[in-house]
Amino acid sequence: MNFRNPYTPLPFTAARVRRCAQAGLACALLLALAGCQDSTVTTKASPGAQLTPPTPSIAGTRYDSNGQIYTISQSAWNDPTGAYRIADVSNTGQHLIAQNAQSNAANPGLWSRFDWTTYQGDLYACHTVGDAANPGDAAATPAAQVANPATGGCAGGAWIHLAGPLNIAGTYLSPFNATLSLSTATWFDSFGNSYQIAEYSNATQYAIAQNGASNSSFRGLWSRFDWTVNQGKLYACLTVGNAASQSAAEATARPDTANPAAGGCTGGVWTLLTPTNGLTLADIWGTHLDPNGNGTSISLTTWSDPSGVYRIQSVSNSALYVVAQNDPANAVSPGLWSRFDWTIYQGDLYACHTVGGAASQSAATTAARASTTNPATGGCAIGAWTHLAGPLAISGTYVDQFSTTQTVTSSTWSDSFADVFHIAEFSNASDYAIAQNDAANAFNANLWSRFDWTMYAGRLYYCQTAYNAASQAAAEATAPANATNPTTGGCGGFSWTRLN
Repeated sequence: MNFRNPYTPLPFTAARVRRCAQAGLACALLLALAGCQDSTVTTKASPGAQLTPPTPSIAGTRYDSNGQIYTISQSAWNDPTGAYRIADVSNTGQHLIAQNAQSNAANPGLWSRFDWTTYQGDLYACHTVGDAANPGDAAATPAAQVANPATGGCAGGAWIHLAGPLNIAGTYLSPFNATLSLSTATWFDSFGNSYQIAEYSNATQYAIAQNGASNSSFRGLWSRFDWTVNQGKLYACLTVGNAASQSAAEATARPDTANPAAGGCTGGVWTLLTPTNGLTLADIWGTHLDPNGNGTSISLTTWSDPSGVYRIQSVSNSALYVVAQNDPANAVSPGLWSRFDWTIYQGDLYACHTVGGAASQSAATTAARASTTNPATGGCAIGAWTHLAGPLAISGTYVDQFSTTQTVTSSTWSDSFADVFHIAEFSNASDYAIAQNDAANAFNANLWSRFDWTMYAGRLYYCQTAYNAASQAAAEATAPANATNPTTGGCGGFSWTRLN
């Protein structure tokens, strides 16, 4: 187990001086004196106090290759095998320790270790041990092997692929009048050739499969399929069809995707795949995460998110919407109709479940589009749109050059002075966050701040560009800090603050 130091230093920061300076010279002098004391003052946790583990970096709702749900929070890991109460988390070591629920079918009350890793852009998890006698034994269990989680390394088998089902699953026609049926498990064509998929990556857009024993050629060998979307059309390439092994097929270079209609696929053009149901693939197809790590998966035929599954019936890539029928198993409005709108704001993707209980497909289609003025603040039914750019990209705990601890999540930015800023919106594409100052903050309580960040010479820097804006809109309208050289200036007359 990792034992945490209960003593927390309270250092002095330039950002705090900048905020205080606006309140007058007397305040700045008092703060400077306090800063001198801060270098020696510590706070100690009360005896016997239980330390709360950090939130796992992969927290959220995830789907495995079969569409089964994995829900991970600060306190619990829940998956098809049971529930596990989290006791310790190492985001740097990419593992957590948890106690098995007494209601679990296997090893109730004992201890588990879960490891996770990212491979070819997709998330994988391993239940490395599930029957440890105590948390120390679970933590001491060697980490699962990460060389290729798609093929092995997890207690003698493959890791759990948490990227959702194959997101191009469906039935298509090729220009050669062949029908192609794709699922998470198989790639099949109407010529009688089948390929058993052993691994795939929705992020990197490829699948590795073993050729069927009855195929017309290269029986039992291995194939690699790549796919890409170009101008709203789906293309596939059989990159290699006679590899000697799964690893050899995976090692084959991805073909050129610059212009799949003209070439790039082993000396020829890629194969255009036209959906047999007449659907158009949504431009935003794939798996997207919201700030809490919950997944929204969009394929040719389904829109799946934590609220349920929706069967896509029409798509407009020009008007940016999808119309789908609610799955009969959904908890809300089963069998009725939904419309999803999407937009890009400040470089990030936002989606809105604009209507969820329409009586017919036409009623959902003709529903008014959600307002896109500022999807981070409103316009979607009764609230903000769903931000599908993933958690805040710089989430983590840092120590700046003034020895101040800065803790950043998708919902708050806080420091070891007990200043807390509640994040209302952020953009991973534009590198900023807008937050409301906590009511208990020493300066500018309840007003609004803007944080900008940048990478310079391999290091992360941030600037609290606004700290006393009257509103969220005013904070967002503040010009970004100058990131030309954050080590020398650009942040309100000061250099930016380096985060280590």
